[in-house]
Amino acid sequence: MYPGKTAMSRLRRKNGCGQEGSIIIVALVLLLLVTLMGISITQITSVEMRVAANERDYKRVFYLAEAAVMEALQRLENAEPVDLKTSTTTLPWLHDDDTNLENRENMKNTDSISAESTFDPDTYFAVTARGITGGSSLSMTTSSRLYSFDAYGYSEKQRGRAHIVGGYKRRF
Repeated sequence: MYPGKTAMSRLRRKNGCGQEGSIIIVALVLLLLVTLMGISITQITSVEMRVAANERDYKRVFYLAEAAVMEALQRLENAEPVDLKTSTTTLPWLHDDDTNLENRENMKNTDSISAESTFDPDTYFAVTARGITGGSSLSMTTSSRLYSFDAYGYSEKQRGRAHIVGGYKRRF
């Protein structure tokens, strides 16, 4: 028949026609695709983890600042009417309309402008008295007036800060 050829090589040549290593190439291409998918999924997961951590940190400082506003509002509710007027107040965190409480350095000044919240040492609150609310004393039978206040809460951590304002009205 054919000198130097075995029956097996003749059978292979007849059926395969030179495709003896193609399965290895297909397997390597598939392995490369799976590897690339794994790397991209790992990167996407890493980005998602950072996004979730940033959101968690922001929510933490937001809720601390909100708690500071609520604490300020509760202290306003519990205060005597004489302490709620800036001319007669003994509350170091109550100010007139001229104090800029949107400035973060002012909010951190616990000596004369703000007070440290009981919830967190990096959280502060302060209140601005806006005065008598317009149209609040139209009644002829009552002598009390409706006063308006803005309560500011500020919280700052290593990875975020929040500044929140809440309104409050009280009649006295």
